[in-house]
Amino acid sequence: MIYLLQHSVIQSAKRFPDKEAFRFGGESLTYVDLQDKMNQVANLLHNLGLKKGDRVGIYLNRSIETAIAIYGILNAGGVYVPLDPKAPIERTTFLLNDCNIEILISGKSQRRNLSKIIKENTPVKILIGPENVEDFPIRTWADVAKQENTFTPPFPILENDTAYIMYTSGSTGNPKGIMHTHYSG
Repeated sequence: MIYLLQHSVIQSAKRFPDKEAFRFGGESLTYVDLQDKMNQVANLLHNLGLKKGDRVGIYLNRSIETAIAIYGILNAGGVYVPLDPKAPIERTTFLLNDCNIEILISGKSQRRNLSKIIKENTPVKILIGPENVEDFPIRTWADVAKQENTFTPPFPILENDTAYIMYTSGSTGNPKGIMHTHYSG
């Protein structure tokens, strides 16, 4: 039965393991590859102390890694918060603080902005994805790939649990977060 967003990947990996799940540019992932990689992200997040309902920022351009991050966060019981790399640094730091994001998943193409963001007063304690960001705790995508590719959450995740938070533009003041559950997603 599919009642959590990540269950669609898990069920599809069983039924269509070699069928293409995602394609971006010249890269693609099968359902079984996506399941393995989302479990690796979930294991790393769990090992870093992620608890059910903790918010994790995704600061990536559209890519295969974005899909892996989304499903990995969901499978770990976290809540993902998409952050636009093209947005002003002030907006990004506001969202990081508003959601109390301690773990931020990103990539090497955002290194310049990440260097600015980590100098700001935010709750971010660790970056996943990029390499060599000014003396800041980092786990690279290579570190993610070393994790086990199976994962079972150590707590129940329910369809009414928050899955992700989308923010309004903030055109009438500060951006407002809209929380979406697995059921509403």
